[in-house]
Amino acid sequence: MIQSEKYSDLAVYKMRCKDPKRNSGKRGGYRIILVAALCETSFICHIYHKHAGKKPKTDLTSNEKNQLRKLVSNLEKVREASEKE
Repeated sequence: MIQSEKYSDLAVYKMRCKDPKRNSGKRGGYRIILVAALCETSFICHIYHKHAGKKPKTDLTSNEKNQLRKLVSNLEKVREASEKE
């Protein structure tokens, strides 16, 4: 999804998970936005359901994608600062 230009192990991924309560598979279930491999740590950044609410959300908005790009940029700066120490 979004890859750091400076660090090959820093990226943001979109994962799909099934929703057993709605009896839907991965395709119709939850979306999990995961920031991965920063100093061997991963954390969940955002979770949404594809069919929750009145408007189905099939993908992130351009604003949300821009926010994730900013997050990756800030994490690059944090990593650079920690490497200098």
